[in-house]
Amino acid sequence: MQKVGFLGIEWDESLPDDIISFWADWCEEVPQLTDFSIPRCYFSDPLVNNFKTLELHLFSDGIRHMDGTKAYGTVAYLRVTSSNKEILTSFVASKNRIAPLKILTLPRLELMDSKIAYFWVRRQPERFKTFIKNRIQGIQKLTSPSNWHHCPGIQNPADIVYRGVKISRLLNDTSWLQSPEWLRLPPEFWPESKNEESPNSPNLEYRKSNDIVQHEYITEE
Repeated sequence: MQKVGFLGIEWDESLPDDIISFWADWCEEVPQLTDFSIPRCYFSDPLVNNFKTLELHLFSDGIRHMDGTKAYGTVAYLRVTSSNKEILTSFVASKNRIAPLKILTLPRLELMDSKIAYFWVRRQPERFKTFIKNRIQGIQKLTSPSNWHHCPGIQNPADIVYRGVKISRLLNDTSWLQSPEWLRLPPEFWPESKNEESPNSPNLEYRKSNDIVQHEYITEE
C-alpha cells in the first residue's frame, strides 16, 4: 500500500505487474500461518525460578528503499541468567511501522536506525535541534547511554521486522523467535560497539553555533 501511494496510483488505475505478483505470492503463503505460534509463557525451564539477573533487550532498525518505501521496526527479548550462570532468552514482543509518505529530513526518518541512534544518544542533547533534542533527552532520562550498543545488521533480529520476510522463512527462523545466539553468551562475546563518531552521521539536525568575539580596549589617562 505504501508503494502504491508513493507511485501516485489512483483507485481506478491498474496496478503494475510487480505489485500484482507480490500480492499474489503473499496471499498464497498466508495459509502457512496456521502452523505458526508464539508461546505466551516466557520461560518453562525451572532454572528461571532461581535467576540471578533479568534483563530486557530491544533491537531496532529501519530501511529506505530506492523505490521510496520505508519501514522500521523493533523486537524485544527477556534475558535471564540463572544462579549457575546458565543463560536463557525468550521472545517478548515485536512491532513494525511503515514510514509516512510525507517527506521528513533524513535524520528524523532514521532516528530508529541503530547506528545513528547509538551515536546520538551519547551526545549532549543541546547540540541538536528541537526534534532530536527532545527525543535524546527522553532517552537519557529513562536509560543510561552505556546500555546502548550498535548491532551489525547481519546479526540484528530486527532485520526481519522492517525488511519483511517470506512466511516459509519465518517459520524456520529461530534467531527472531529465540534471539540471536550471541545474546545467550556472556557480554564479552557480543558484537563490539565502537565509541568513535560515525563517519556517515548526518549533520542536518545539529544546531548552528555562532562564534562570538569580544574586543576590549583599555585606555590609560
